[in-house]
Amino acid sequence: MESNALKFAVCVRAHGIPGFPDPVFLGTTVDFKAPKGLNQGSPQFLSAMRTCRTLQKAQDKGGGS
Repeated sequence: MESNALKFAVCVRAHGIPGFPDPVFLGTTVDFKAPKGLNQGSPQFLSAMRTCRTLQKAQDKGGGS
């Protein structure tokens, strides 16, 4: 889980969202704190989310680690 969450953050940064944070792990919960000013509706952000979605899905399923 942690490995995929970290890979997801790296992927998002690599796809044009340099301020995207590493995840915060709280027990079995993974939290991404979006930085202030991040437009989560921007085409660039949405594109990064689509590109990195497979890593997020693997994380949600508890895959990798």
